[in-house]
Amino acid sequence: MLTVGVIGDFGIKSTNSVAVSNLVKSWNPDIILTTGDNLYSPPSQKNYSSIIGVLYPEYLDNLPHFVRGGGINSNSNNILRDISKKWKGRKIYSKFFPCVGNHDFPFTSYTNYFQLPTFYSVEFTQPKKHLLKVISLNNYKDEEHGRFDDATSNQRSWLEEELEASQDFDWILVTFHYPQLCSNSSREENETNSKRLFPFYKYQNVGLVLSGHQHIYERLEVNGVTNVVVGTSGHSVRRKSIALLEESRQIDDSGFGAVRLDVSKDEIKGGYVVLENIRGRNKKQTVIKDEFSVIKKR
Repeated sequence: MLTVGVIGDFGIKSTNSVAVSNLVKSWNPDIILTTGDNLYSPPSQKNYSSIIGVLYPEYLDNLPHFVRGGGINSNSNNILRDISKKWKGRKIYSKFFPCVGNHDFPFTSYTNYFQLPTFYSVEFTQPKKHLLKVISLNNYKDEEHGRFDDATSNQRSWLEEELEASQDFDWILVTFHYPQLCSNSSREENETNSKRLFPFYKYQNVGLVLSGHQHIYERLEVNGVTNVVVGTSGHSVRRKSIALLEESRQIDDSGFGAVRLDVSKDEIKGGYVVLENIRGRNKKQTVIKDEFSVIKKR
């Protein structure tokens, strides 16, 4: 089993972001995924280091990975793939796998600091076992490769090839910044995004689609695939709409938090955990606001 911590919209050093980082690290996760906006100050390697290097230093240099286009071999059996030969042979030590958000743009400092391209996949395997693949995507800006939800983009073609080639994995987790749908998005945003929905439902081992940008927590069922929006891990919590989409299953804006996933061969167990103030005391308590399970379809 793999334990995965998921954080989003956290890229600021504050009492809340520190509290969430301590919460996530208390789970002792095997890896941490982000849903973007890893930094709110102007992007630079120094600024990334002052935030990520303070909040999650234990997860930045533990695990060897290798990056190259077309797939690679790795002593750790954790394999990264990307579209560009630029990353060929590059070695990365990390258990921290971000995705890009609008506040990470321009992405030069992001790619230099994390030593990752703006979209990639990472495989977690053992001999004769292919438990998990994480696919991190860019749906903000990519002048060379386009957004993954553009019908004719290079990134979309890469994604389709990755998904087709990954059917032997028990699970795929997909991360990107802007939600496909979200009750906190405007009506215009949801109408536009509903016309761009990528058909993740065609791939039975896509267990979860994870995104951020909206500073709330929401779990939705979009065309039969569980989507989780987590944007409450440090910067702010903002509920902008009372109305709920029909796809919504749970929504929360009660505090700062993160998602824990426990991934096994046949099931993903998930929970959204919030840090709430204890009335009359200058302390916070952890409260589970949502629990869900995704069972393997095949």
